[in-house]
Parts: sequence; C-alpha cells; structure tokens
Amino acid sequence: MKRAGFSVTAMLAWALMGMGEPPRPPMSVCDFAENVGKLDGRIVKVRGVVQTFSPDPDDFYLDEMIADSCTGSKQKSVRVEIWWPDSHFLEHPPRGYKVDRASFRRFARIVKKAQAQGKSVERLLATVEGVAYASGPESQSADPARRQYHGIYQGYIVIQAVRDVKIL
Repeated sequence: MKRAGFSVTAMLAWALMGMGEPPRPPMSVCDFAENVGKLDGRIVKVRGVVQTFSPDPDDFYLDEMIADSCTGSKQKSVRVEIWWPDSHFLEHPPRGYKVDRASFRRFARIVKKAQAQGKSVERLLATVEGVAYASGPESQSADPARRQYHGIYQGYIVIQAVRDVKIL
C-alpha cells in the first residue's frame, strides 16, 4: 500500500513540475499485438526481439519485432513490422512524434562494435518507440503511413527511436 502511495505522489510531483506524463515502461510484443486496435495512431514503446535486414554489411535496418509464443494468445507467433518515416509522414506527423536521431547513432555504434567482434547482428533485444498502426483492412486510409500489408503482421510501428539495445 505504501508503494502505491509513493507512485501516486511521484506521478503528481512529475506533473506539477511541468514534465507531462511520467515515462511508461515498454510493453511486450505480445501485449502490443493483443492491443494494437486500441493503440492505433498512438505513440508506443515496445520491447522485444528485433530482426534486422542488411542489404550490405554497412547498412542495417530494424525490420520486424517478433515473439515466438504469447501466453494466452490464439496466435503461435507474432510479427510486428517496423517502418521508417517517409517524407509524407514527416510533413504531418502525429502529435507527440519526434525522431530521436541520437538513439539511432547509439544503435549504429552498438551494431558496428558487435560486427567488429565477429558477432551476428541479425537478432537483437531492443525497445522500439514510434506510432502504432493496426494492419489489415481496418487500417486502410488516405494517411500515407497506413498501408495494407501481406497479412503476416499483427501491426506495425513507424519508428522514432530505438533504445536499450542488446545483441543476442
């Protein structure tokens, strides 16, 4: 009970200091997939396994987040596609969206160091922040960020930052 009181006090102090909402912990890939309809268009933080794509050794992309099994879910595996913002998206980004370039520079340093040590960087653990969108017919829109995909993804995130990267 005392702990909950501290949390409320801390949140109140945070708000009174003009700092907006206190930081939220990241959700899992499974939680994201389960709630993507409610999260559509909102800024999210999702922590999980990220698969990368590399057209050449000096060029890496965060491709998708995956979960091989989700407890209590009907789906055996979950895939969330990661999209990079294009110029159309950046012309009119959703409220609260801001690219954190420093997070991408840190990501690049971690990847290059791992490569220099001979480690594979195809899979890593990371927190991806960005705008959530539901995949499927319900997300078709004139909004250029919303697209119909292959039906293999339970949602997607237009990335704004990547944090807490660990090479697996």
